[in-house]
Amino acid sequence: MDYLKSNYTILPLDTLITQINSGQPLPPNAVAITFDDGFENNFTRAFPILQSLQIPATIFVTTGYTDTKDILWTDELYLRFKKTVVENLDLTDIGLKNYDLQTLSLKEQAHAETVEHLKKLQPKERLFQLDKLREKLQVKELDETDKKEFLMLSREQIGAMHSSSLISFGAHSAHHEILSRL
Repeated sequence: MDYLKSNYTILPLDTLITQINSGQPLPPNAVAITFDDGFENNFTRAFPILQSLQIPATIFVTTGYTDTKDILWTDELYLRFKKTVVENLDLTDIGLKNYDLQTLSLKEQAHAETVEHLKKLQPKERLFQLDKLREKLQVKELDETDKKEFLMLSREQIGAMHSSSLISFGAHSAHHEILSRL
């Protein structure tokens, strides 16, 4: 953020869009800072830095997760891949391949490929496939410690950032669906 502040003209996203749409010239090296999904670490980690440097930003919040202990399905799946003791995962039945899961690196690669595949599915079919994957990965429960780094913002945190006048908010759907699939 120090680098950005020293080398760019950081504008609030709405200001940048207004200037582009109205044909006004932008200042040199204009940039807007955005955060995707509305993770709690936007408040705990990013916001103090943005405040100290007086840098504006926009956070796109996945509203259905606000004030919950739920996490995005992609993150839940990541944790299940990470924690599984299964050494080999056959996903040929859903159009993928047979995965070796003996190292964290292999688990992360399998997770990434699986997520990309699941994103292409209709929501109902994705939920069905996620249930099958949960069984195959054999990770019974994810505890609160596992989920902590993937929690989303609370209304209170959103309110505190909004009242600073540095942070604006945009919608990122209620449940992080791929809109072209709805």
